[in-house]
Amino acid sequence: MKIFLLTLLLYVPNGLYAHNIKAVASLTLGSLEASCDKVTGTIYQTKTGYASKKLTIKTTCLDTQIEIRNQHMLKFLKNTKYPRISMSNISINKDQGSGELFLAGIAKPVSFKINETEKQITTMISIMMKDFQLERPSYLGMQVKDPIDIFVTIDKSYIIKGTK
Repeated sequence: MKIFLLTLLLYVPNGLYAHNIKAVASLTLGSLEASCDKVTGTIYQTKTGYASKKLTIKTTCLDTQIEIRNQHMLKFLKNTKYPRISMSNISINKDQGSGELFLAGIAKPVSFKINETEKQITTMISIMMKDFQLERPSYLGMQVKDPIDIFVTIDKSYIIKGTK
């Protein structure tokens, strides 16, 4: 089975929500979903692809619709000490992308493959909990398994044209 750890929509300058990010991890039993629509940052079109200096969310905006799950998730993400998750120095060229993911106080470089259509860009970034020194969450016999896959969909109509 799969667990949906977070689903968030990326805020774009004109106030519309046009991008979607979802993290998925295998779970021994059941699933859950958390969502957030308060992402800060901008994506720009460059001469060779796309780029963003930084995209950020506050972990407290993540909501699973069940308070006890929210509390467990925030503890897992070390929210008290690290209240934000961000990705910086994002570069997307042709079918490859890279950036630095900052999660629970640890910054790690990540790379990913890109699938681009006329209207959107999609990708998946896989992370291992141990790489971010995250303790494997377990509750009532359910346990999250590595890897956690982060799926990203970007609506190209909201990307700012020109380099930054």
